[in-house]
Amino acid sequence: WKATLLHRSPTVNGFDEFKALIQRPQVLNGIAGCEDRWESALLSLLTHGLHNDGSHLDHDNGFYQLTSDHYRTGVSKTQPSLTQEKIGNWHSRTLHTEHILHCIFDLCTVLDRLTGGSTIVLHHPGAMSPNMNIAPETLKANVYINPKVLEEHHELHAVVAQITQLFLSDYATPLANAFADTCTRHKWGNSTMAQTPTKGKARTEDPIMPLIPRPIAPTSAHFIFPGRPAGSL
Repeated sequence: WKATLLHRSPTVNGFDEFKALIQRPQVLNGIAGCEDRWESALLSLLTHGLHNDGSHLDHDNGFYQLTSDHYRTGVSKTQPSLTQEKIGNWHSRTLHTEHILHCIFDLCTVLDRLTGGSTIVLHHPGAMSPNMNIAPETLKANVYINPKVLEEHHELHAVVAQITQLFLSDYATPLANAFADTCTRHKWGNSTMAQTPTKGKARTEDPIMPLIPRPIAPTSAHFIFPGRPAGSL
């Protein structure tokens, strides 16, 4: 694959180039939502096998090379970007990472439905909003969990909350601090960093139960858990 003309980096720019190389099949034309489905298919093709590619430990001054490429989307080496351009680049990065997250959650959903098993995915982006204090209570986790499990097993709500808060306090917090330190070494300004937003909101003021926020949409298996002070739920 890497030796072909189709090989591209799975960054915003790489995906756009890849999409331009492969024409969408005419059979999809006119079908509602076909563009989103086509982009998901392209993303799967572009990223196939990456979890086994053997390059997990490669780095560029502390960042994996793709991380550097991702956060430098649209950055010009010859002239500074205008504010509007920076906003546009940030928006492109946000949509791209949301698309990846949604594809992951789609595959988790079908895995659970096919096997009858249960999957939990927790994600926190390395970057934080500018000038935000990095602590468990300032972080949020994007979480996939089977709504059927939550509906039928209320006794597991505390387990899910414990897993998520432990992830945020003992895993995501030190890694967010390490990300910030690496940004400093790269001499990246805080203005380029922001915690990846997600469509919808975690409606913690109206939870399923006190420990579980509602999903970002009534039909979704995507939850956003706000962090709590270390040791609390």
